[in-house]
Amino acid sequence: MIPVNGAVAGQEAGEQAVEGRKYWKIVDERLAAAGVTAEQVGAIWMKEADGAPELPFDEHVDKLEENLASIVKIAKSRFPNLWVVYVSSRSYGGYASTDVSPEPWRTGKASPPKA
Repeated sequence: MIPVNGAVAGQEAGEQAVEGRKYWKIVDERLAAAGVTAEQVGAIWMKEADGAPELPFDEHVDKLEENLASIVKIAKSRFPNLWVVYVSSRSYGGYASTDVSPEPWRTGKASPPKA
């Protein structure tokens, strides 16, 4: 087994949910650099979020679910021997000083970091 890091900073779930976007080109480059072909990819660990959420919470949940489903469909079409996709939430972002993915959930600005 050869692990290949497909995490790309700034490439949120909405970007990954569209075939042909920058994210998928970077993944292809990383696989090639590791000497791995698309046919050798059998497992993926997805740790996803959508940055700077602006929708109400329930609508955001639905949109993230759609994005995750699209990412898995794209991955399966790109990696024909993919047999498992592990999905996990992002790490805690409550101390973030940006709007990227605020916690606890608030529409708009992220909670300021605790002193």
